[in-house]
Amino acid sequence: MIPADGAKLPKIKINETSHLTPAEVESIADRVGDEYETPVYVLAYCAIRAGEAVALRRKNVNIVRSELRIMESSTEINGRIEVGATKNRRSRTSPFPSS
Repeated sequence: MIPADGAKLPKIKINETSHLTPAEVESIADRVGDEYETPVYVLAYCAIRAGEAVALRRKNVNIVRSELRIMESSTEINGRIEVGATKNRRSRTSPFPSS
């Protein structure tokens, strides 16, 4: 017999995601300064992970189609940024709003 047989496991809480309002995004973008303004908007409106945003390159931005091509992701390892495959090892596109 396993000692935990019959034990009731606690229910796992599923946290609901919350989203910033456009006014909140604008407020953050105004406060971070010019250097980080674009990353704030990309993370807020393009549904990509922070590591994917760091790994974006100019060639991954299609202005005509208003989309980002997510090809890689980045992570910090021993104080260095390493770029490699995305979390699920697949590339994808993510639309972004036109001005």
